Amino acid sequence: MRGSQPEESNYILKIAYWYYKLNMTQAEIAQRLNLTRQRVNQIIGKLVEDGIVEIKINGLHEDNVRLESVFEQYFSLNRVFIFNVNESDDPLDLFGQEAAEALGYLIRDGQIIGVSWGVTLGAAVMKMQQKSLSRCTVVQMVGGLNSNSEMAKPDEIARTLAKKLSCDYHLLYAPAMVDNAQAREVILQDNAFEETFDLIHRCNIAVLGVGELSQSSTIYQQGFLTQERMERLVDGGYVGDLVMQPFKMDGTWEQENNVIGVSPETLAQIPCVAVMACGDNKTDAVLGAINTGCVDVLIIDQSIAASIAKKLSLDVGDMLEETT
Repeated sequence: MRGSQPEESNYILKIAYWYYKLNMTQAEIAQRLNLTRQRVNQIIGKLVEDGIVEIKINGLHEDNVRLESVFEQYFSLNRVFIFNVNESDDPLDLFGQEAAEALGYLIRDGQIIGVSWGVTLGAAVMKMQQKSLSRCTVVQMVGGLNSNSEMAKPDEIARTLAKKLSCDYHLLYAPAMVDNAQAREVILQDNAFEETFDLIHRCNIAVLGVGELSQSSTIYQQGFLTQERMERLVDGGYVGDLVMQPFKMDGTWEQENNVIGVSPETLAQIPCVAVMACGDNKTDAVLGAINTGCVDVLIIDQSIAASIAKKLSLDVGDMLEETT
């Protein structure tokens, strides 16, 4: 026959201590307190909810899990990766390592993978581990560029990624930009580009670098934008680019399209568009990229994340409570 049940507040604290501190099983606790195992299970299930037990995950702050969750909720993104690299002697190199691991989660065998250009994307691709994904195909999504940095070039990024994945690749043998939209249309109608653009349209995932518009930006430093054109874009409210297609903070794309490569309309149709950026000078560009509506996965460093949170006055604590 069971004895009298102890005072509820007393045995709830005992259960909490025995279960979480002493690692006793529910059966052991039930026997010791002369309770049913079902009752013990019910009490344990409410310990966190009632504020008796608080669960702390070590490393949660450092790994930015909280902020990643807030960004995923606030921006309706499928996945967000935020990395701490600012204390490194070479932040871009460390970001490349971390972003390469993120890409390893995203890329699967059998996919058609589109890539753009840029120093940050190049750093990530260089750091990727060798894999055997022979049924993948990598396709260059924007025309060729004469860059001082080999790994900023879209063709080199495509080749290197394909080598890392042990798969085939297709290059876009055309200039990245032409003088006007009419010249672009003439080139796009050439049958020589039909297979490459067919692959671009059938991409399962696009991996892109986010560019910003300033005199320190790669697109300007490498001479792909004249000072006159860049100033005109900045004066017009444009803050960044994806695959050399400029956009404003609100996500509006530039209507004049002189780029030989994937169009904003095609980007919007790709099932997974992953963008990456490193350095808080790209805060506005990242926000604009998200606002285009084509971004599904965001890969950034902690300085950009902190700047975005501050700029938008995001209360991480309150937003997390709303999701629980």
